[in-house]
Amino acid sequence: MKIKNTLLLLVVAAAAAVSCNLFNNWDMDVPMGVDKHANLTPEKLFDVQFDNNLATTPAGDICLSFEPSKGIEKECTLEAGKNTLLGEFTVVADDGPAISGGADFDPAQIFFTFDNPSDKTVKFDVDVEASTLTKAVQTVTFSIPVPAGKTGYTVLIKSSNSDVPAANSNATVIMDNTAKDVFVGHKLSGPVKFKVMAGVGTTKAGVAPAASAFKLRATAKVFVPFTLRKGSSFTLIKAFTDLGLKLSDYTIESKEYDVIADVTNSMPFEISGTGESVQGVTATINNPIAAGTKASPAKTSIIVRVNDNSGNSLVQDASIKLKFTAAENGARINNGGTLQIHYTGIKVHQF
Repeated sequence: MKIKNTLLLLVVAAAAAVSCNLFNNWDMDVPMGVDKHANLTPEKLFDVQFDNNLATTPAGDICLSFEPSKGIEKECTLEAGKNTLLGEFTVVADDGPAISGGADFDPAQIFFTFDNPSDKTVKFDVDVEASTLTKAVQTVTFSIPVPAGKTGYTVLIKSSNSDVPAANSNATVIMDNTAKDVFVGHKLSGPVKFKVMAGVGTTKAGVAPAASAFKLRATAKVFVPFTLRKGSSFTLIKAFTDLGLKLSDYTIESKEYDVIADVTNSMPFEISGTGESVQGVTATINNPIAAGTKASPAKTSIIVRVNDNSGNSLVQDASIKLKFTAAENGARINNGGTLQIHYTGIKVHQF
């Protein structure tokens, strides 16, 4: 009887030992194979297409862009030697993306669009009333001839020929010294008001041509190119779907999981995850994504740890707050630089 009891105890002990060994070696993480690629330009990251206060220049730079809710359009009689008031509109220039640590703003550029369906050249005189962070309200006037029969005729006003144009245009006008005093070295702040007059000249012989009625139109955009100083930063909140990974394609029934990826960065910004909660979800990146350049992209392997306390039983998506820090002075957000992400796996933590 003692022998049987002893054998029984040995069997139970062995089973317990095996059970403990299995438990200790049980991998609580469930890996999922992923092979997804995303190529993200600054234009996509900033949603420039859907943000009325941002624009992409022909050189690929992201710049601030402000326009009125509506321009002016008026049917008027063009009489030789007489100017007609077409109307007024206002553009409100705000600060754009919140930048911590400072940004440097290039001189503002004004992009006009005119319609002149008449058979005469029309001179549009535009009074621009603007204030800056360092100067009170000042008014400058631009006189812009628009050829006969032109609709959608564009004119770009900039401070010098060396300024990289913020937009392609039919004509370019360089600011005089009075305008430069307002727009060069000073950041626009608050409303910019436009008052538009239009008229035609007299003939050389002084004989006034017959008056004619035409529908004239004018509107404007204000572009403000900018650069970031080394160490200055801005943040963006992006969902994984925005970053090229659709989490709903995978069965994730856990509050905690890792997203594993290799990132190639050719933008002059180091990128990190702030770990701040976005709708009950926090996401942190184990390694800052190194800054790179178009000529020398930087490669970084990362793990994004996601803690989801949103209350959803099945993960559909998650957002991460990304911090972009300029790695050099004069860093521009340019579409020539990209963020290429190769997602290689998801590891779900089981509890």
